[in-house]
Amino acid sequence: MEVIIKNNYEEISKLAADYLINTVKAKNNAILGLPTGSTPIGMYQEVINR
Repeated sequence: MEVIIKNNYEEISKLAADYLINTVKAKNNAILGLPTGSTPIGMYQEVINR
């Protein structure tokens, strides 16, 4: 497991969005288990904005 520490919520949201987008682009039939609740909202918003 890799632990990544960022300075703030915005930075980690962008990194998570990058990871999600790159995974789907690399493997368009990828099976994803996505989190719910308020924690991942920044990541989802970043994906939408792209």
